[in-house]
Amino acid sequence: MFNLSTYLFIENSDSGKNIYSIAQKAVMLLFHLLAVIVACYFIVLRIFPLIFENNKILKGILEMFVGIYLICVFSRISIVYILEPILGRNSGRKETLLEIASDFNILFQHYLIGIFTGSIPFFLTYLLADRYQIQQKQIQAEKEKKATELDALKSQLNPHFLFNTLNNIYSLAIQQSPLAPKCIEKLSYILDYTLYRCNDHFVPLNKEYELLHNYIELEKIRYSDRLEIKTDFYFDAPYKIAPLLLLSLVENMFKHGVEKTIGKALLEIKINATNNTFLLVTKNTFDSSGNDEQGIGLKNVQRQLQLIYPGKHNLKIEKMYNIFVLELKMQLS
Repeated sequence: MFNLSTYLFIENSDSGKNIYSIAQKAVMLLFHLLAVIVACYFIVLRIFPLIFENNKILKGILEMFVGIYLICVFSRISIVYILEPILGRNSGRKETLLEIASDFNILFQHYLIGIFTGSIPFFLTYLLADRYQIQQKQIQAEKEKKATELDALKSQLNPHFLFNTLNNIYSLAIQQSPLAPKCIEKLSYILDYTLYRCNDHFVPLNKEYELLHNYIELEKIRYSDRLEIKTDFYFDAPYKIAPLLLLSLVENMFKHGVEKTIGKALLEIKINATNNTFLLVTKNTFDSSGNDEQGIGLKNVQRQLQLIYPGKHNLKIEKMYNIFVLELKMQLS
């Protein structure tokens, strides 16, 4: 009996001529590709979820063999009853459906191998694309998690500072001090900046400097003659930096240094940003006999540095007698 599948991609070497024209081969190839596409979708949509998602390996393998067998049978039926008559190759008796389904030799040699090997590139492409999508989803989920955590950390502006500043403004207002409007102006700037002006991942360094300047001026008014502070700021380019990191560190100096120091409190703040390298050095007096535990603000800064500058920062903390020294070095690009 004539077997069309045998000649799907093979020429008639005996006659030296092509058995089929280009148009006929295109139709034959279309039938083959349809079987390959059906097999691909069946394995991808049915078998892969069973094996990889539901971990039903045995059931998945069994269904794959049964499904591929049925696809081969239907592919053979379509060729015998549809394609061969179209191409005028239906001379002789047609195989019955039972004969087609039970002729495992033809199904294996001329259908199963071709369909399965034709599906391999599709499987590989699907697996690679699926793996890429999974990785992208994981990366996106990690970014969202980091963003959420950073937002939570940035939102923790020290309420103790706000409470004390408002009390100080209230006291100045009662005394009708000309400093009260100045305090309100600087506090307003701080609140506006922390709530609305620093929502980007990175902000201009000069804006962070203005924030620190207003914060320090407020604290100078609050502590008056008890505070002695030296500042040194320098940067050679318009760098950008993660928002509120510097404020948290300076806040920590006042909360755990000035507030808990009896008598005169000494503070030094040095910021130098050159050649894409940022350096912050702070020194402040503190009561060495008190609680040695780090404040929550400093812990938050350490966590933010891990999230924003992984492998690009170095934070050192030293305590020498009653002097607390912090040094932060970061790569800005």
